[in-house]
Amino acid sequence: LTNVGTLTASVTGIIVRDGSGNDVTNYFTNKNTSSTAPIEITRKPVTITVSDATKVYGDDDPTFEYATISDYIGSDLNSIDLSVDRSKDDEDVGDYIGVLIINDSENDLEEVYTNYDFTLDAGDFTIDPAEVTVTAIADSKIYGDADPKFEAKVSGLKNGDDITVIKYTLTRTEGENVDDDYEIIPNGDSVQGNYTVKYE
Repeated sequence: LTNVGTLTASVTGIIVRDGSGNDVTNYFTNKNTSSTAPIEITRKPVTITVSDATKVYGDDDPTFEYATISDYIGSDLNSIDLSVDRSKDDEDVGDYIGVLIINDSENDLEEVYTNYDFTLDAGDFTIDPAEVTVTAIADSKIYGDADPKFEAKVSGLKNGDDITVIKYTLTRTEGENVDDDYEIIPNGDSVQGNYTVKYE
């Protein structure tokens, strides 16, 4: 029997030996040298392991590595599809635990491969923040006038995000002398939603 199940095994030609290896079978009054006993073959445990993966917010998903299977017999499991996909299509920054899986569930596989007990070790998927840059736009005014409303450009936005997702303020260094240059300074939080923000 090579598959999972129970059979009765018959053993004949039993020999009893002493500690020195001498055949002492004839010293026993019960000289029945055959016996039967049930032998149970249980499912062999195997684990399908999916590697973790990462990407940057707004990028396409990477090509996921094929899953791997722990020790199995011969070519029994060679036909299993080990391609990997995401079970959830979230696109915001975060750590998504156990969402990288193969197409078949553990139960599905056990119905087809009845000699094996499957465990799926799903992979985690991490979406890291994308980087945007807030750059102050040069401006000017006439001596004695109030400062204009300063503006900046935001570069690096992804997924069609609007500029309003990045919050910042604009100030300038003090001074009112003609022909002097005064720096316009953008400022804000370094992490905002799906982005890390650089100011210049």
